[in-house]
Amino acid sequence: MIYDVTILSVRAGQTPAALERVEQAVLGADRGRLQACWYCEIGAVGDIMLIRGFRTAAELTAAEKNAVSHRGQALRALVEKLA
Repeated sequence: MIYDVTILSVRAGQTPAALERVEQAVLGADRGRLQACWYCEIGAVGDIMLIRGFRTAAELTAAEKNAVSHRGQALRALVEKLA
């Protein structure tokens, strides 16, 4: 598993609204799995900290690799244009 730490800075008082959109913006099948999330509001800026986990290429199935690979995406786009 590979991990990524992301820190998002938002204006103070906007953290609750931002937290509602975090899942849509930074999570998904190809964007990792949320391992931890916390936030703080100190001063003029609030921070949202995320830890996401990603499976390594060795842990993906062939279908999952094809779904996220740039070559696979390009091939699907070409097939659509030719159809």
